[in-house]
Amino acid sequence: MFNYPDHQRALSLIERLHHRKTEYAYSALITALSGGGKTYLATYYQTLYPTHATNEKKTQPVLYCRLKSPRTNIGLLEQILSSLGASSYIRTTKADRLEERIISLFFEHRVELVLIDDVQECLTTVDGINAQRMAKQFASLIDSAKLPFILLGTPSSSRLLNLNYGTPTSSVSGEEQLSRRFITEYKVEAVPQRSKLWLDCVNYFCDSAQLPLFTFNDKRILNGIYVSTHGRLGLLQKFFDFLPTQSHDPVITNEDCMEAHDFAMNSSTFNPFDKNAMSEGDTLDLLDVWRG
Repeated sequence: MFNYPDHQRALSLIERLHHRKTEYAYSALITALSGGGKTYLATYYQTLYPTHATNEKKTQPVLYCRLKSPRTNIGLLEQILSSLGASSYIRTTKADRLEERIISLFFEHRVELVLIDDVQECLTTVDGINAQRMAKQFASLIDSAKLPFILLGTPSSSRLLNLNYGTPTSSVSGEEQLSRRFITEYKVEAVPQRSKLWLDCVNYFCDSAQLPLFTFNDKRILNGIYVSTHGRLGLLQKFFDFLPTQSHDPVITNEDCMEAHDFAMNSSTFNPFDKNAMSEGDTLDLLDVWRG
């Protein structure tokens, strides 16, 4: 993957919390728009600390779990158990039993760090009792495990850290929040448009696909690719995966890009490579609006 400074800073943040020297195991929330490279960050970091299994024992220093729309906190715990290889565990409706099993497996597998991807999947569109239970469950897990958790999700995930899950009259203090267990939210931004970094980014994917490199003279296509992918590395990978150009072709044409956009990207938007739909001026105007 392209060596993007935002990703490098995010990796440094994860590393720092993983090998913390503080008494308390602080956690972090990393957010980015869809296609911004969150899953890449998590899976790449996991490869730095591979699982080691023998006939007697399995060591899993970094646990990765990608959520798939858990409807309840029980579902959340079951998905974490599954990522630990315990999917055949007897189902139960008691969260405390599932949590105890997870903590036991964390110890058994020598887990040092937990990466939870697509954390927005555990939130409903409207904050309510279920969202509060999810926040409380994460807080309980973090406190019981005494391990740093890295939550990764879209910007809507930040709601998770701002939910009060108790009231002054309940058994849990109304001031108790998940956020106190976390450092400041880290946001991975899109690659800056019309920059040397964007040119380097696109050329990284060109080079990986053994395709000719671009220069700043190719501004129309470079700007079109930015509009097509919104400057997000995950979407840029998708764009290049479906470019019809072969490595022996001398150039990447506007027609190649138009086909890749129509086939792989959002078909409900104007194709930035279709000169009849969007002029070069229209593309620049749109980029100016995005830049704010």
